[in-house]
Amino acid sequence: MPMESTDFQPVMILGAAKSGTTSIYTWIDQHPDICMTHPKEPYFFYTKEFEYGFDFYVKKYLKRWDGKQRFGEASQRNLYFHHAPERIKAFFPNARFIIILRDPAARAISHYWHNFRRKKEYLSFDRCIEEELKRLDKGVQTYLPPRAELRHRRFTKYRLGYYRSYLETGHYDEHIERYFKLFDKDRFKILLFEDMVQDPASAMADIFRFCELDDSHRVNINFSPENQSRALSRSITFWPHRLRNLIYNWRHYPTLQEKIAGSLQAPVITRETRDWLNNYFAHHNQRLEMLTELDLSPWAAP
Repeated sequence: MPMESTDFQPVMILGAAKSGTTSIYTWIDQHPDICMTHPKEPYFFYTKEFEYGFDFYVKKYLKRWDGKQRFGEASQRNLYFHHAPERIKAFFPNARFIIILRDPAARAISHYWHNFRRKKEYLSFDRCIEEELKRLDKGVQTYLPPRAELRHRRFTKYRLGYYRSYLETGHYDEHIERYFKLFDKDRFKILLFEDMVQDPASAMADIFRFCELDDSHRVNINFSPENQSRALSRSITFWPHRLRNLIYNWRHYPTLQEKIAGSLQAPVITRETRDWLNNYFAHHNQRLEMLTELDLSPWAAP
């Protein structure tokens, strides 16, 4: 009898970039009673891969799975691609969700610095915000299909241009509300990044209990195979692909100054910019508190 996706209760880890999803994935992957997807972030629920069905998902992302144990994934983009929740509901109506949230202002800055440091961003932070606001003011959302599919392909390929979403990604209230309309709230464990950083061991024990796993299992908090393998992965990248991206990036840097901006010098974020971010996200954070009953007052602290 063939396996049906609806028979399982996978653990879906959600969270915006630079919010700790990689850490949670790495730690939960150490538990012997759960099989996490490899790689960490399947593209399944927000691309055309979804059309290939559950067997495709298992063969591509769950090669270590024995067909019986609980499994899970940590594709942070599932949080904000608008069509992902309905697709997950269709496949896994009994899924459990772990959502990690970080102060959206701090997250936006960290996400920008991450892209800038890797030379996938070339504008100043303030300029990036200006460009994104222009897009949002036009009512253009990058996570709606079919634009979402185009964004995924282009972002994966180049990481530049019209699809910046340092602000939009932090609209946590909107993203979580889409899930709450489809799943009961008791299917969710929502953690704050700031709390997890303070006491990761306690956070993991809490997560294991939520996932109905043995919470006495201790994980190596300092173990991060993804980070260790990153340099090796880069060294074996197919060179024609790298050359193509290099040519594209060269042609699309608007000025010489911006082209050499990857000096790896930390960007200067002024107090004025930080205050603007706090004010921008204030309404979203208030709605998020109402939705989740979380105390988010520390996010507004100077």
